[in-house]
Amino acid sequence: MLKTVLSATIAAGALFSAAQAQVTAANPQSVVTALQNLGYRAALSEDSSGDPKISTGVDGVNVSIYFYGCSNNANCTALQFVAGFNLTNGTTADSMNEWNRKKASGSAWIDSEGDPYLTYYFRTEDGLSERNFKNTLSAYSTQLTNFKKHINW
Repeated sequence: MLKTVLSATIAAGALFSAAQAQVTAANPQSVVTALQNLGYRAALSEDSSGDPKISTGVDGVNVSIYFYGCSNNANCTALQFVAGFNLTNGTTADSMNEWNRKKASGSAWIDSEGDPYLTYYFRTEDGLSERNFKNTLSAYSTQLTNFKKHINW
């Protein structure tokens, strides 16, 4: 009987721990940990307004992860992956508009120098399992691969 109770207690504890292992913008360290668990580098810092920011790399490209919906630089509700490409001759708004028309996810834009960026915004208020986070990151990676082809990177 004691063995059964102990086993049930351990199983319940494991389920509780798994439920707590959520990736959420409200807990920047959870994003860092999830990235590192997936084999990515992850350096936590702050953006120019003091909100959390993570530097990482995806598909051979430097990516910044910005936190949105923050209250006093904490308790954020959303994340955005951002990758920029410094092109010698830049690209055009028409090229970015073509991308945006054809793709359901991953928004493209250009800066004042004509350099293209690919962003991917998603909300995390209720948390994502590490598996869902991995799938989201994988979707961004796929779009990043396609975007590099689109801009001839």
